[in-house]
Formats: sequence, C-alpha cells, structure tokens
Amino acid sequence: MSFLDYLWDPTAWQGRRVRKMRERGETECGFRVVSGSQHGLSARWRHGTARLYPNLVEFRPGVGMGLRITSPGQPWLQLDVLEVSRLGERTSAGSESLWVSGDMPIVRVTTPTAELEWVLSREHRDWALELVRRRT
Repeated sequence: MSFLDYLWDPTAWQGRRVRKMRERGETECGFRVVSGSQHGLSARWRHGTARLYPNLVEFRPGVGMGLRITSPGQPWLQLDVLEVSRLGERTSAGSESLWVSGDMPIVRVTTPTAELEWVLSREHRDWALELVRRRT
C-alpha cells in the first residue's frame, strides 16, 4: 500500500496502528470504579492506553475526551488483576453512551482493592482477556 493510499483511506493507517499496538501487547480502552477504590481511577470513565500482562494491566489515562494524548511524564497505573470476567458483560446505556460507544463491550475486573469496569473494542476483547487471565 502506498503512502497516498494511507492518506485517502484512514482505516488503512488506523488498522496498521492498532496492529502495531497489539504486537506490543497494548490496546486502547477505558476503566471506571464500580466499588472500592483504585489509585488513579474513579466512578467516571477514564480512557487511555493499556499494556497487558498476565494478571496485570498498566493503564495510562489520556487527556480530554476521546484523545489518545497523555500528559508528559504521566505514570502508568498498575492494576493487579485477580479476576476478569465476561459474566454480566454489557454495553453502554443512557447517558453513559456519551462516554462509551454503544457497540463496545464492558467487562468486570477485580483488583485487590476494587471492582472495575473495563471497556475495550470488540475486536480486542477476547485477545485482551486471554492475555490478562494467563497465569504465570
């Protein structure tokens, strides 16, 4: 594919960017706290980039709504994952749809201090959950 093809077809370069992120074990996603407390997160959705490892998600929230930009020097939040489950998986409803696309799955994540909801693209859901569930 030529450079001009990338300019005329944004899905081409977006697909390439997503593939590169996946090769690095990263995905764009969002988190919010349902119960308990988690350093760096609250009951409001925070979107950003996550690095995925067995039993661990490193999450770097983005700046602003829908932007992939992070603050310079912003640390990655360490989310120790005890369990991630599709049980009760849902999509956004009502005013929540302003923050989360209605076609993106929302799954549950349990950490030592909180119960979280994790939203990520349908294309990445199974891959991401398998990677985080993997036992070392």
